[in-house]
Amino acid sequence: MKPTTYFDKAKKIDRVARWFITAGGILIILAVTAILLLILSVSLPLFEKPWAKEAVHFSLPTENIPVALGVDSYLQRAYLLDKKGQINILSLPEKKILSRISLAPKKKSQILFTEQNGPESYTLLWNSGYCSLLKVSFQAKFQKDGKKYFQATPKVLHFPLPKGMEKAQMAFIRREEEGYRFFFFSEKGIHFYFLKEKGNWSQGQSLPIPPNSKITTLCIDSKGDFLYGGTQEGTLLRWDLRRNSPSLLDQIQLQKEAAPITSLSMIFGDVSLAVGDQKGRIYTTFPVQKKGEPSKHLALIHTLPPLKSAITLLR
Repeated sequence: MKPTTYFDKAKKIDRVARWFITAGGILIILAVTAILLLILSVSLPLFEKPWAKEAVHFSLPTENIPVALGVDSYLQRAYLLDKKGQINILSLPEKKILSRISLAPKKKSQILFTEQNGPESYTLLWNSGYCSLLKVSFQAKFQKDGKKYFQATPKVLHFPLPKGMEKAQMAFIRREEEGYRFFFFSEKGIHFYFLKEKGNWSQGQSLPIPPNSKITTLCIDSKGDFLYGGTQEGTLLRWDLRRNSPSLLDQIQLQKEAAPITSLSMIFGDVSLAVGDQKGRIYTTFPVQKKGEPSKHLALIHTLPPLKSAITLLR
C-alpha cells in the first residue's frame, strides 16, 4: 500500500469541496425556484376575476337599521351599531345576538350621522344634542374547552353640543394632546370648536364657504389637517385646518357637466380622495405641487367608468 502523499490529501479535499459546492448550488437553485413559485402563487390570483365567499348569513330584527359594522380577524365575533344607539354583539358561528348594549346619551336618542375615523372607531351625532366618540376593541378570550375567541368591547365618550350647534347635521371629532377638535356642519355653515380636557368649549370659528355653494357632503382626514367638501353645484372644496384660522385652499370643478357630489372618502395613505356624484361617476384626486406655487393643490387624477345609479357611499 502506497503511503498517502500531499497530493492525495489535496484530491480528497477537492472531492469533498466539490460535493459541498454541488449540494450548495442545488440548494440555491431549489430555493430560487421555491421563491419564484411563491411569487407566482401570490401574483397570479391578482389577474383572476374578483370573488367573495359568504362566511355566514342570518337575519336581524327589522328595527335594527345598521349604521356601523365590524368583525374580528377570526370571523367569530362581530358588532352591529344600529340607528337607535344599540350595539349588538354577534356570534357568527352560532348565528345569534349575544348581547345588546345601549350607547345612547339619553332615552329615545337616535343617531343622525356616523363617521368612521379609524379602525373600529367612530364619531356619532345624536338627535338629543350630543356627539360621541366610539371605540370598539376586540379582546382575546378563551372558552372552557380552550378555544380562543374575541370579545367585542365598546367604549364611548359623550359630549354635549356647544350652544348654537344643536341642529348640526354632521359632526367630526379628532383627538389631540390637549383635548378634542370638533367640526360641525349645519344650516349656519361649517364651524370649528376646541374642547380641552376637563375644560370649556372654545369660541366657535366659521370656515369660509364660497358664495352660492350648497354643501352636500363632507370628509376629513384622520389627523384633522384637511377638510373636504362637495357641493350641489358639483364643486370640490378643500380647507386647511392646520392653522388657528382655517382657510379655503381649493375650489375645483371636476366636470363641465356638473352633478351634485354625493360622497367623499379618503384613500391611499389618507392623502388621495375618492369623489362620487349623483350621475354615478367616481373620481380620484390628489394634492399636487405646481411650479411657482408655495402649497399643493388638488388635481383630478382618475375618472372611473360611470355606474348606472348615483353614488351614495364610498369607503
